[in-house]
Amino acid sequence: TRDECKRYQNIPGCYEQLLECEECQASIRRGECTNECYQEYGLGACCPTCPNICKQFAREEQTYKNTTLDCSDFEEKSCYFECPSKCMNEAKNGKCPTECPAKCCDCSVEFQEKSLWGECPAQCKQFAGNPDCCAATCPAKCTNKRRKECSGGGVAECDGIPGCCPEKFDLIFGPGVFLKNEE
Repeated sequence: TRDECKRYQNIPGCYEQLLECEECQASIRRGECTNECYQEYGLGACCPTCPNICKQFAREEQTYKNTTLDCSDFEEKSCYFECPSKCMNEAKNGKCPTECPAKCCDCSVEFQEKSLWGECPAQCKQFAGNPDCCAATCPAKCTNKRRKECSGGGVAECDGIPGCCPEKFDLIFGPGVFLKNEE
């Protein structure tokens, strides 16, 4: 960390720049992020992963969410709970293997109805990945409200996301206008 050592920064582990979050250094070395460090500095060099509260809830097969933090927003799978795909597939067939958490098999009629309308309320998030229980978040120019009209496994135009179908042309660009050819 001394300035005269800076010329050796291309050698891994030889030169480390000091971070402004001295109190977070121990947790950074462990690959963790304390709740306090996340509150103070957010995700970044001082917090290389989601806060510990997310991982704690995920180990208990839950996803933490409050008004300022939604752990399902993190890309790292250990930050939130998601039902295993095997369990979701069996649940579609009305079965629930003993190794699956019961809540992964209990997609209520209410969740299914909300999914048809393109919704996935917080209480349905555990079914993310099953478009019949939790409507997918689709890229622009795609919709989750017509999922029965295209491939169940997703289509290329919508990045292969299951439950997403391309939006109809006239919804994106408006109705076509054909002008009479004047000669």
